[in-house]
Amino acid sequence: MIWQPKFKKDELECFYLEKKLSTRKIAKIFKCSQTYIVRHMHHYDIPLRTISETNKIRKMPKSYYEKKSVFMKKLPRTKEWNENIRKALTNNPNTHWKSEKHRKHMIENNPSHKLPRSIIYCRACCKEIKCTLNEIRNGRQYCNTECTHDGSILLSHYSVKDCPMCECGCGNRVRLPKHRFVHGHSNNDGFKHLNGVVWNKGLTKETNASLKRMSDNRRRA
Repeated sequence: MIWQPKFKKDELECFYLEKKLSTRKIAKIFKCSQTYIVRHMHHYDIPLRTISETNKIRKMPKSYYEKKSVFMKKLPRTKEWNENIRKALTNNPNTHWKSEKHRKHMIENNPSHKLPRSIIYCRACCKEIKCTLNEIRNGRQYCNTECTHDGSILLSHYSVKDCPMCECGCGNRVRLPKHRFVHGHSNNDGFKHLNGVVWNKGLTKETNASLKRMSDNRRRA
């Protein structure tokens, strides 16, 4: 069935354009929904008001204008006036005043700041991360969003078994099969751990010999 309008165009123009009523009030007069009135407006090509036009027409209560008039009759902006406002904002607990004292206060009172932290290593770039026990239990494995993105791509395309061991002898696996070393590791200096240098940590003689053979063969090639 073809939709047919129920109300006349003259009535809608009288209420909406002349009396400047809203579509909600017109819907209450005709005892229908607001969308039904808007559908009639589109059918008769009556332009709807914008937000700025509705704000001009909208009647605010008298208390709003009284408060606004009192606020506009304020003193000129002198140093004393600015200091009084600053004191009022800092003393108000609801306002978050962004200052160094406020930041230090928030950090000191944060319960997670006082929790013991342990060091873990990023799964993608092998950087040190200081994490709380809750973060470790939740499964944090990466230092930032870039490493999480790279790690998800690596896990989707390559399994851990496909990637070879690092040739420096650290015992970690490389990110990609084409890489020879983990990020920051080398064959000459071993790999850095905290303040010292560790060489062939956690490897047996057999695995150490096999890694050296692989490195020698690659150098010859």
